[in-house]
Amino acid sequence: MKIRKIRMWAIIAAAVLLLLLAGTGILRKNAVSAKMTNTSELSGKKLGGITGEKLNAEQAEVFFETLLGTALSGYEEAQSISELLWKLKSGRVSAIECPDFVANYLLNGKDGDQLSRLSAPKDQASNGENGRLEFALTLRTEDTSLCEELNRALSKMKEEHVTDVLERSYITAEKESEYYHSGKNDGKCFYVGVTGCYPPMDRFDSRGVPSGYSVALFEELENRTGYSFRLIPIAVGQQFTALTSGKVDILMDYGTSKTTTPGTKNYIQTGGFLTMKEYAYLTLR
Repeated sequence: MKIRKIRMWAIIAAAVLLLLLAGTGILRKNAVSAKMTNTSELSGKKLGGITGEKLNAEQAEVFFETLLGTALSGYEEAQSISELLWKLKSGRVSAIECPDFVANYLLNGKDGDQLSRLSAPKDQASNGENGRLEFALTLRTEDTSLCEELNRALSKMKEEHVTDVLERSYITAEKESEYYHSGKNDGKCFYVGVTGCYPPMDRFDSRGVPSGYSVALFEELENRTGYSFRLIPIAVGQQFTALTSGKVDILMDYGTSKTTTPGTKNYIQTGGFLTMKEYAYLTLR
């Protein structure tokens, strides 16, 4: 009887262990069993990323299969950087995609020693130093006057190399810089929707407060336009809903590209303020 009880408890313990291993992703078919070095090794595996409203998971899967020339087994969306990293560490996805500057931020951050960047085929849509796309400010179609004012200010900032200074100070700097709104401007206020999903361009600090590049960019725009800009955290996937409903007046996280297929848009954009040269792909070491 005693031996039977020992065997029973051993079976239960083994079953619990299997459940725990499955939960951590060790037994998942998408878990990385060996170190990958190239995106070609993603064949039959899942990719993860943050897509927002302009691209759903099915469309993202087709897009990256075309870009990489590799047949994926699926694409998983995440609502935040922390969720995206969790999906990777738990084995739900084998790799994650993100803008190149986000990849550099993650590789230099607290999780950097666990991550490595995969080699990928040359992005045919990338135009050298002009990159694949530029992040631009997105507004409602009826706000053409505001869009033109912002565009003039951004163009002047680029001409005076202010955007280059901001990039060196917050995007490519080795040390992360906190910067918060001074609150000095009392001009007409416009609300800017930010997600915190594209650090260090759009980043929240540990308290969930917008900090760094996004704050510095809009403070410079305040100085040049006389307006006041308040950064409002919004959820991924709700950006355009927030814009069209009037909750926010401007979105920060969308890119503009000369290679984009022409079509009817329900929004307008300024010229770009930050270049994304290419997509980057990260996996676990």
